[in-house]
Amino acid sequence: MLGSVDQRRRSTDPPPVRRHIVSLHAALILSGAAGLIYQSSWTRLLQRVFGVGDLAVATVLATFFLGLGIGNGIAARYVSRVTRPGRAYAILEVAIGAYALLSLAIVPGLGAAYGLLDSTTSFFTLTLVRFVLAALALLPPTILMGATLPVVAEASKDAAWSRSVTAFYTSNTLGAVLGAGLAGFVLVPQLGTRATVITGAVLSFAAAAFVLLVLRDASKSAAPTPSEPAASAAEEGTGAAGTTPVGLAATLSFLAGMAALGSEVVWTRILRIIVHGTTPAFAAMLVNYLLGIAAGALAARALTRRVHPAIVLGISQTLLVAFTALAMALVPFLPRIIPVLAHQQDTVPHETW
Repeated sequence: MLGSVDQRRRSTDPPPVRRHIVSLHAALILSGAAGLIYQSSWTRLLQRVFGVGDLAVATVLATFFLGLGIGNGIAARYVSRVTRPGRAYAILEVAIGAYALLSLAIVPGLGAAYGLLDSTTSFFTLTLVRFVLAALALLPPTILMGATLPVVAEASKDAAWSRSVTAFYTSNTLGAVLGAGLAGFVLVPQLGTRATVITGAVLSFAAAAFVLLVLRDASKSAAPTPSEPAASAAEEGTGAAGTTPVGLAATLSFLAGMAALGSEVVWTRILRIIVHGTTPAFAAMLVNYLLGIAAGALAARALTRRVHPAIVLGISQTLLVAFTALAMALVPFLPRIIPVLAHQQDTVPHETW
């Protein structure tokens, strides 16, 4: 029923509204590509400071997603007060791009502070210092990145808020797939880290310009949308009739996110044994990971129109456990399978990426 209502509403949207929505999707694709270009570049830059290892990768990922979460929470709380969300989004993207250029001078400077530690430093102190230095470098831009999605949702003027955000999230993730592939397979190997960061900044500036040109700083309509009563009810803790309480949904999201990013770190370590720690190998893992997330978001958006979201979540998590067990069983055979598929008799792990 919700799907049919949403479809009828979209079909009657005036051309300017449809153009605005399309422009926001395009901007999020550019923004997602820039975000993963930054992540790949900053990971490489910080590895020169902290060294190449699982702890360095985990520190970068933890700091990166901490910033995204903080920015998302702050923006969701105050975005309703923004009268020109299109302009606000453009300002965020310009600030992200500007900081990315500045990071080329900031990140290498962290090496001097990190170099003050000696071999007698405890593991706890070393980890804490590493996290603080990474936070100084990555929290400002990632907080700004986290704020972009709530601002885009506010700029969409879309009554079907939850489905609109799912679509925006999918566009942003597909852009991240593009960015991870470009950074790992083309930009870093061919142009170097510095040129890769500059490319990401250009994409951020392009997203800002695109939104400003299309939306032309249109102010938000003062008239409430049909979704506002339901959204208010959801904020009170129960949502509309028959939906999951916000507290429970947040807890489940927290646990799912912890498992997902924890597994990314573990799979990076496991696959490094097979394909070694090369930039293209890491990019291949990121592309597959993000592509799966985007496909899952689209599948969930379609399934929850017919099946209760709690059932979809339960089935997906059960399948996740089963496929993880299957992958763990298959991984030891990958060094043997890949050369066979390539019609080779010798197993040379570093040539199989």
